[in-house]
Amino acid sequence: MVSESGAPVSAVVDYKTLKAGGFMRQREAGLFAMRLHVVGGHLTAAQLARVAEVSTRYGRGDVHLTARQGVEIPYVPLESLKDAQAELEAAGLSMGACGPRVRTVTACQGASVCSHGVVETAAAATEIDARYYGRQMPHKFKFTLTGCINNCMKVQENDIGLMGVVEPQWVDDACDRCGICVAVCRSGALTEADDGIDIDRADCNNCGDCVASCPTDAWTAGRSGWQVWVGGKMGRVPMFARPLPGIVCSEDELFAVTEAVCSFYKRHGKPRERLGTTIERLGWDLLVKEVTNGD
Repeated sequence: MVSESGAPVSAVVDYKTLKAGGFMRQREAGLFAMRLHVVGGHLTAAQLARVAEVSTRYGRGDVHLTARQGVEIPYVPLESLKDAQAELEAAGLSMGACGPRVRTVTACQGASVCSHGVVETAAAATEIDARYYGRQMPHKFKFTLTGCINNCMKVQENDIGLMGVVEPQWVDDACDRCGICVAVCRSGALTEADDGIDIDRADCNNCGDCVASCPTDAWTAGRSGWQVWVGGKMGRVPMFARPLPGIVCSEDELFAVTEAVCSFYKRHGKPRERLGTTIERLGWDLLVKEVTNGD
């Protein structure tokens, strides 16, 4: 067998190991797409330039942006993978993961960039990646982070989705009864009353719009943090994640919850069974019990 470049290709190729290391076998014999490890969709301009250089030198000058903020360089011959990888690593770019393990951590730009963001996402995504990326699981496992309830990252479609939320707090003395907060509240949680503004906490989705829109700071940000969604997936049989009760505010609490969810999946998940299917088989109540009680 020869590759497209005309160089000989070994008849014995460990495609499974290559795929696990981010080298995706293409339809054309001897060619691979190199999947890069990208955290939260962030690359530097210098790294982007290196991707372009490697694609031009070893591939066909094409770059594919994946649905999960990843970058792939297709049409790279088998015998060029090692050299291409070395050039990418020199720019701080490593290979992506595939198979039954934690995949790329995706994230929106969060409060540091987006005017709607109520929490920062970049640092949390980096920490989650450092703790979990590449960890062995019963099947593929996906994290995502979205900075507000606009939900650009679709938390319901991931094994663990983190949504930024904020609990609004009322300061009666600062309110001039302008009614702006009631007008902007899309969940209908706020109503005007004789003695001020009433909030129905059951209807409040903790979006923070009342806080952002209040001209007198009568609404202020109370607790802010993450609503944790668990068990989502897409694919051939989509399944929406469900939110765990409460808001996770501290980093220690966040990683206690994510670790508990991952441990639940490691203990109970069957090979090639996604987390959502494991939960469906065993029951949501068992997951909540083990995550909240540590049993």
